[in-house]
Amino acid sequence: MKAYDSLGFFIFGHLMVFFPALLPGAFPPGSLDGANTSVLWLVFMGIVNNLAGAGILAQSIPALLERLLAWRMPLVAAAELAPMLRPELPDYAGTEPEPGERLAA
Repeated sequence: MKAYDSLGFFIFGHLMVFFPALLPGAFPPGSLDGANTSVLWLVFMGIVNNLAGAGILAQSIPALLERLLAWRMPLVAAAELAPMLRPELPDYAGTEPEPGERLAA
């Protein structure tokens, strides 16, 4: 059983234990003393699931902590800047008109 499975057992066990308290109308009393065997069975199996899930989860926690503490974020090398590609215009450099040649708007 894996840690995820044991976590599911643990949560499902809690649900089984609290299910009769959440929906008491679903479990009517079946005997003179007001007990219901379905409730007793759910509580018993909920406790069994809790113990199984908690035991296996407790065994897997040290390995999980070891993996988490040993994990390091991979370093990414800094990217080099690529030269900017611009279209080469024939009149791009030195084509500024003389101050007297500018047209008024």
